[in-house]
Amino acid sequence: MSSKDPFGDLPEFEDWLPVATAKFLELRGITRQPLSDNSVQMQKQLREVEAWQGTVSTMLAEATSYLAIEEERSSQYYHQDEGPGDRKRRVKSETEKERRILGLIQGQVDAIKNRLILGENLNRSNSERNRNNT
Repeated sequence: MSSKDPFGDLPEFEDWLPVATAKFLELRGITRQPLSDNSVQMQKQLREVEAWQGTVSTMLAEATSYLAIEEERSSQYYHQDEGPGDRKRRVKSETEKERRILGLIQGQVDAIKNRLILGENLNRSNSERNRNNT
């Protein structure tokens, strides 16, 4: 457990990263698949991506926590010749890995949201088209 985690249930970053990476890659594979033109298949695809919402939201919260923990850790060190701007740049540089991972996970949150919106719009369009054809 990370000593800086107030809830006491966040594993160390290096232990969490391989698990999160595997989940991320699996989800990315799903979100990169085009939605099917077949409405039954598309519904299946949308249910599959919707099932990931909780997991990716948790991953986003965890990544945010890791970034905050690392920023705090990095901010604690003060160099005598370091001005406020230098310190800010150093902290940003030292947390680059956590920041990048957070950005990638946020991208997957957005991909899920956009995919579900697209699916809803396609379903609505298909329903209207089917009504007009009958």
